[in-house]
Amino acid sequence: MPLDNNAKIGEIITALGGMQGINQKAELASVIGAPAIASDNVATQITKIQNAKDVLASKVGVPNTTPLQAMADALIVGKKWASGIGVGSGYMLTVNNLPFKPRVISVHKVGTTLNQNYTYYNRDQSSSKYLFVSNQMAVERDLTYNGGYINDTGFRLNSEDGNISWEASE
Repeated sequence: MPLDNNAKIGEIITALGGMQGINQKAELASVIGAPAIASDNVATQITKIQNAKDVLASKVGVPNTTPLQAMADALIVGKKWASGIGVGSGYMLTVNNLPFKPRVISVHKVGTTLNQNYTYYNRDQSSSKYLFVSNQMAVERDLTYNGGYINDTGFRLNSEDGNISWEASE
């Protein structure tokens, strides 16, 4: 309930006593941990928290104005990977909009026991070779065969026509 302009000191103190969050520095410091400490004034706590957030942002690779939850979501543990089912057409499978450049790709025609695995290793960032494995036969092929490619967001590789299950990883 708001106080009127003629409130007495006792009423102001009573109102302040009932408010939450006025002196929560100790609780904030216990949640944040180092470098925040309960004896710091609020301005010092804010500065310490912002400095720690700046360091985290630089390590995660996002602007320091990014909300903490978004920074946490941007943390990546281990290698990125994706999978799905695509439709091979013209003996090519194209997958786009991956959030990483795939280094290893495996494909398998849905509904058959025929194994087709395409493995791409890009150790020096310039190789255009990948290993084609089908019916226990392995052949090294040029990645650019029939318009194939692997880029920062997807790939296009030789495959069977029809529904193709694929997995890609860094």
